[in-house]
Amino acid sequence: MHGCLEEWKAMVSSRKAVMTWAILAAATGFTGPFGSYAHMPLATRLVYWPLVVAAVILLGSGVRVFVHCKLGLRSFWRGAVAVMVLNVLVFVPLLVLLSPLATGAIVPSAIEFAGFVIAGSLGISALRWTLGIDARKAVPTAGLSSVPAAAPMPVVGPGSDPDAVPTPEDRPQPPRLITRLPERERGALLRISGRNHHVEIHTERGTSRILLRFSDAVAETAPVEGLEVHRSHWVALSSVKGVATRSGKTVLVMLDGAEVPVSRNYREAVASAGIG
Repeated sequence: MHGCLEEWKAMVSSRKAVMTWAILAAATGFTGPFGSYAHMPLATRLVYWPLVVAAVILLGSGVRVFVHCKLGLRSFWRGAVAVMVLNVLVFVPLLVLLSPLATGAIVPSAIEFAGFVIAGSLGISALRWTLGIDARKAVPTAGLSSVPAAAPMPVVGPGSDPDAVPTPEDRPQPPRLITRLPERERGALLRISGRNHHVEIHTERGTSRILLRFSDAVAETAPVEGLEVHRSHWVALSSVKGVATRSGKTVLVMLDGAEVPVSRNYREAVASAGIG
């Protein structure tokens, strides 16, 4: 649960979330959607709509983290559908209740609100997934060490050197942790996150969740050079882009766009590793 809470805090305190809130709060405050322009004076709208937008961002982020972190649904369709259903259950009653405050009467019906929430939820999920795919595609070109593919076998014939044929022992082996994943999910190891009794393994091919203690997962990352930066986060050094500060807290900015929190006890180790 602690890891999920940290993920939610990082999401809502990120620069993107704050900028999104500021833009939407200003836009809704001045334009007065859902009839609030005629029903509310400007000063009231500039208080009402920023609070509403903040509540939507906080609750919406909580729903998304719950689906991804607690339910483990990170594939596009399963995750997007689960987020959509929960958003309908959470936001439609709130919109029905809050609508009279903005318009003086409930203009849209609950079904119309549900359609609005469904369209918005699926649209945001599609946008986030598309941006995530673009980030993952860019990772291999940024100098990440990838899991070596099997070298082509040379042809052995008359006059060839049999000793030149590589044996399985001669070929570089991926980390033991990666071999726990299905073949289609194996890729360059980027980072690991502990989630209760599970770990989330982030590679250039996406995120996989397996039942394993975090300490055991970290022990299986060799030969990838990495660093534990939090009691539930490990990162591959080659996947770190830099260091940033969010609300007074240190985070590592990864090449795939993710931000990993650095706890106070590990800041010295991060500095010693030359990250920054």
